[in-house]
Amino acid sequence: MPVTDVVRMPERTASENGAEGEFTLRYFAFTDDADDQAPIVLASNLLPQYGNLLSTWEAGHPKASNFRCGARNAVPVHGPMVFAVECEFSTNPAGGETEARYENRNVAPLNRRTEVSKSDRDIEVPFYSDPVAKSLHLNTAGDPFMPPLKTTERQSVYTVSWTTSRLSAWMSAEKKYINKDAVTIRGRRWDKETLLIQSVDHSDEVWESGVQYYKVTAHIVGWKRGWKRQILNAGLFELPAGTSSFSKRRRCRIAGEPVTEPVPLAKAGYRIPESKLAADPVNAPYYLQLAEFEPIRFGGIIPSMA
Repeated sequence: MPVTDVVRMPERTASENGAEGEFTLRYFAFTDDADDQAPIVLASNLLPQYGNLLSTWEAGHPKASNFRCGARNAVPVHGPMVFAVECEFSTNPAGGETEARYENRNVAPLNRRTEVSKSDRDIEVPFYSDPVAKSLHLNTAGDPFMPPLKTTERQSVYTVSWTTSRLSAWMSAEKKYINKDAVTIRGRRWDKETLLIQSVDHSDEVWESGVQYYKVTAHIVGWKRGWKRQILNAGLFELPAGTSSFSKRRRCRIAGEPVTEPVPLAKAGYRIPESKLAADPVNAPYYLQLAEFEPIRFGGIIPSMA
């Protein structure tokens, strides 16, 4: 054990500000190795750890159960094998961290619950049709607006943090990933391909209680419509009905004349008749769903976010 002995220093510093207060315990810690550094000393269970109640170390304090350890510091003194240690307890540890997060600190580093926070952002999208009347937006001459009108949709942005014993290749990959399967984040279910890992950050290695780990943070964006690129299936050429061979394609014609602008095509590749487009301008056009990001099973790379 690197720390062989701990001696409690008699002085105890305390302060109060209304219902909030701070209390500091000081120690001399003795090691058995001149190469030991401060993180090794602070990992010793002979000293208070983050999140510990003051009542464990100072039972005589009248309000000891209200204080938790929120900051610690170790400095070598009297040579390389003696450290002066300060452990600060507070009624509002770490500047207001929630009780839940402090309970997390009492758990072994690699067993801690995944931390999730959420915010929203708006994204601009084309505004082709009325979502209630299911009809296209047209000008007074019956034409769609060019360029198309714009509206906004809301996306959910999750910041997800967890600890891991090693870094994985996907965390540094240049490509982005979407969820291959349905995923639940804090009670909300997201269908497959509706979550995008926008970016990933990770810390340098951290030593705590003799355990080395990394803290990884992923920024995940949820979009209900999904992360496949949607584009109108249109072109200058079409496939004759009943064939799928590109070698048999022909120029699209309207009233016997070859088109000069791309026209809407059906899923099978033939031109959609103008009469059908006029009768159902919202549902008659066919939109291609193009895969832009690689699907990956989130459950295999990120701890549970449920």
